[in-house]
Amino acid sequence: MSNTLNTPVEAFEYAYPMRISRYQLRDGSGGEGAHRAVMA
Repeated sequence: MSNTLNTPVEAFEYAYPMRISRYQLRDGSGGEGAHRAVMA
C-alpha cells in the first residue's frame, strides 16, 4: 500500500487488520482555486 494509488478498501482491509468505515475526500484538500465546490 502507498499514498500514490487509489487502493480499493477491500484490498486494504484484506492486507491489514482494520475495518474502513468511511472513504471520502477531505474538505479543502483541493486547495483554494477560483471556483470552490460546496460540500453538503
